[in-house]
Formats: sequence, C-alpha cells, structure tokens
Amino acid sequence: MEAVLRRLLAGRQRVHTPSLQGSYQRVPGTWFHAVPEVFLQIGGGTDFSGPGGDFRLGTGDVCIMPAGVPHGEVPRDLRTKFETLVSWPVREGFVLLRTRATPEGTMKVVATHRHISPCGQAAFRYLEDISTPVRPSHRRRLEKNLLEAFLITLLGELHRPAVGTPGNRR
Repeated sequence: MEAVLRRLLAGRQRVHTPSLQGSYQRVPGTWFHAVPEVFLQIGGGTDFSGPGGDFRLGTGDVCIMPAGVPHGEVPRDLRTKFETLVSWPVREGFVLLRTRATPEGTMKVVATHRHISPCGQAAFRYLEDISTPVRPSHRRRLEKNLLEAFLITLLGELHRPAVGTPGNRR
C-alpha cells in the first residue's frame, strides 16, 4: 500500500473504477457485494468482466470496485506470478485478503486478516464517494484525492499496535 500511495502522489498510479452499469443485477459468471472493494495487483494480472465492460488489471494497478457492481475475475500469470491484495469493510473494521493463482487457474486465499478499526472501516466511505457523478474534467482529481485519503487512513490503522485475538488488529 505504501508503494501505491507513493505512485499516486507522484501521478504515476493507474487506477480503474468500473462504471455503475448493471449495479445490483445478477449477471451470469459474475457476483457483486453490498460494500466497495479495493484490489491492489501485486503480481501478474486480473481479467475483470462485467456489464460495464472488460478490463485487465496489471501489476501495480489498483481497482476500486464500487458496491453492487457485478464482476468476474480471472487470475493471469504474466511477467510475474499472479497475486492480489483485496480489502473491504466489515462491521467492526476491515478485511485484507491476499490471493495467488493455483495451477488450475483459480484464485487461492493465502492470507486473511480482519482488522478491528472503526476508523479503517469508515475509510471505505472514500471509495463509495469515488463513484459520485462529477464533471469529467474533475473525475481523475476526485479519484486521486479520495484514494489518497483512503490509503493514508488504512496505512495509519495498520501501523497501530495489535489488540484482541490473533489475526485481529486495531
């Protein structure tokens, strides 16, 4: 996340936010969630599909998946092996999930951490606001600034001392 923030501040971070087209509709081969997600592509790529169009997330890219947007995901080993870090809010905080590809071409969870953090959970509101309709000339600035606020908040929460049971952080 630190590297994403550095690239974002330098104006070199690629960010993809799918359109809200087809929100909360069942589409074969896809699913949707009631909360936003953020995907950080650590290695390889992810081919996303959905009613708003298909796209590939490459190594180092970020995808902000708005709540309710149907999407399918296919992991791809490219120049590097597929690996992602995905995060979404839960009632008492947020989850970080690390995935890798299996030899069969599916995604396998290799680590999951649930962080107890009302502040971290609230940071996902920034991701929800990224989908706010604005003039096209303001879109990139809105996306950059809200993603920056989100990353700074989550990084701050991740650096707090651990509390609670193993796997839980505050």
